[in-house]
Amino acid sequence: MIKDGVHENSNSALVRRIHTILKLLSLWSLQHISRGHNKLANKIVKVIRDRKINLRL
Repeated sequence: MIKDGVHENSNSALVRRIHTILKLLSLWSLQHISRGHNKLANKIVKVIRDRKINLRL
């Protein structure tokens, strides 16, 4: 959960940046879309993850 600009388990710069951007918007919402309903995004994430794993080897 994002609360007051900081993720509960992390001080991630990305989470802080997202929170800063959201504060600039007057209206925003988040919607969960399952992997099954967003197959293209899921495939892209898998490709990126696999590349990172191969780079570590």
